[in-house]
Amino acid sequence: MMSATTETGWLGSRRSAVLASLTLAAAIALWWGGLSGAAIGAGCGMLGFTALSRLPSASAVLLLESATTDAPMLAAAAAAVLTSGGSERDIAGVMVALSSTRVQPSLMEAQAAIGVGTNPARVWRDLAIALPPLAPVLDVLIHAADRGVTAARALESLATILAVEARRARTAKLRRAGVQALIPLALFGLPAFVILTVVPLVAAYASTLSLW
Repeated sequence: MMSATTETGWLGSRRSAVLASLTLAAAIALWWGGLSGAAIGAGCGMLGFTALSRLPSASAVLLLESATTDAPMLAAAAAAVLTSGGSERDIAGVMVALSSTRVQPSLMEAQAAIGVGTNPARVWRDLAIALPPLAPVLDVLIHAADRGVTAARALESLATILAVEARRARTAKLRRAGVQALIPLALFGLPAFVILTVVPLVAAYASTLSLW
């Protein structure tokens, strides 16, 4: 089952993480000087790369965001299928048809698994792990599959709740975007500027004062 994993890389790119870490290491090495500067720079660069590598990749973030956006529509669609007497396979098919491009592969795997006779509850559980934003919808389907009851009304109510939460998530994302855009500058741009420009100027000025 395809999952939203965390990939190595700053903002989804290993190259970006490497370049940022090398910039930090070089700046520190140049400022400190000598072998000790090179060693300290290398250590700081490795720490920076490790920290950046822990950030989720851009693709993983986009997948989770797409699943969050799709969840209300998929809940409503599943409710409609159940109301019309459709099966678990029908639900999977409708979800594949209505889901966004990033979410579709995981749903297609679920549809195929149900098509070959895999227990639907097991398929929904695996899908909930792969796509956490869809977990509320899938939990309702799992409960219905385990107990043999219909989940149409529960899914209709859930679709409304998820739509409200999705709107809130979009608003919060817009608020965070401005702050996140400053993170690269704060972590690497400003320290490198200080080390390569401000510190040498201060040192030169101090040496000038010592001549008096």
